[in-house]
Amino acid sequence: MTIRKATIFDAEVLSKYRHQQLLDEGNIETQDISTELVEYFSSSITSGELIMFVGEEDGKIVCTAGFNHFRKPPTFSVQNGKVAYFGCVYTLNEYRRRGYAKQLVEKAIEYAQNEGFSYGIIHASAMGRPLYEKLGFTNLNDMLCIKI
Repeated sequence: MTIRKATIFDAEVLSKYRHQQLLDEGNIETQDISTELVEYFSSSITSGELIMFVGEEDGKIVCTAGFNHFRKPPTFSVQNGKVAYFGCVYTLNEYRRRGYAKQLVEKAIEYAQNEGFSYGIIHASAMGRPLYEKLGFTNLNDMLCIKI
């Protein structure tokens, strides 16, 4: 597998894979979000808000992983406030169980570390949780969310 940083030209494929990831995780498709997905990947990659990596076999993207980033007020554990929010980890069915997702997540973590991020989070699906735990992610129970 060849790993490279995704570009705006990958937005269509990234959108397709994100859509499938949502379905694989048990989400019910209540509306068509294909246009929004393409716009998101195009604009976020262009702005640098999203760092994505793709794994290719014979020129075909077979897996993806990356992170959004933001800065929060510094804390004792995150002095510079830079947080990487990992996600969009997806591998085509026929390429699963080969360690590809692990390689891409490791690449994303390494990239984030080199860019000065000292803290990362991920919303893990049941299928992905064992992988992330092997990579060193731990459970953080004090997070709450609200739909606005």
